[in-house]
Amino acid sequence: MKSLKSLIRLHRWQLDEKRRALVELETLRERLEGEIQRLDDEVAAERQAAEESPAERLGFGAYIRNALKRRDRLRQSVQQVEEQIAAVRQEIAEAFQDLKKFELAQEERDRRAAMRRRRVDALAMDEVALTGYQRKRSPSSED
Repeated sequence: MKSLKSLIRLHRWQLDEKRRALVELETLRERLEGEIQRLDDEVAAERQAAEESPAERLGFGAYIRNALKRRDRLRQSVQQVEEQIAAVRQEIAEAFQDLKKFELAQEERDRRAAMRRRRVDALAMDEVALTGYQRKRSPSSED
């Protein structure tokens, strides 16, 4: 494997996708919780109307049963979404760890390559200096 850059790019993309999925799930959870709040507000308004009008009381029992069932379904949905959020967070943590492994391996490769370049450059400079010194010290240069 010549370079890890393509693997790093792939893992970074996968991590970003998981983060986007997490944001979507959190948005869905907030929307469901908003639905629950609206339903609770609607139930409170219907209860108030039923207390004020005898005609409203007749249909209130059926309404409240349906509203409670709907609220239970919404709460179950919220719980399922929260479980999915926890799973995606775990996936994000694992994906981040994988990405970090590749990034650290690439950094180590880059560091080694830089050391090799410095070593080669130092050897070349030493060769130039040695050649210059030998030319100064050689008997042919004294003529």
